[in-house]
Amino acid sequence: MPFRIFVVEDDPWYGEFLRYQLTLNPDYEVEVFPEAGKLLNQLHRQPDAICLDFSLPDMPGSRLLQKIKEYNPD
Repeated sequence: MPFRIFVVEDDPWYGEFLRYQLTLNPDYEVEVFPEAGKLLNQLHRQPDAICLDFSLPDMPGSRLLQKIKEYNPD
């Protein structure tokens, strides 16, 4: 079973760069989300790690981190 990483990044180039770099490890499954709301809708898929941009268009990163921790404190 792959290690699932969610990347929240509103810059398309940088999001793809992170996805590319992380998927160099064949054990990683990486998905990029351009905004906080799209990530929150997918938390039920239980990622193993989240790479979080703190400057997002729809929600401050600190607030998103708080919502992620409310969903799953780990």
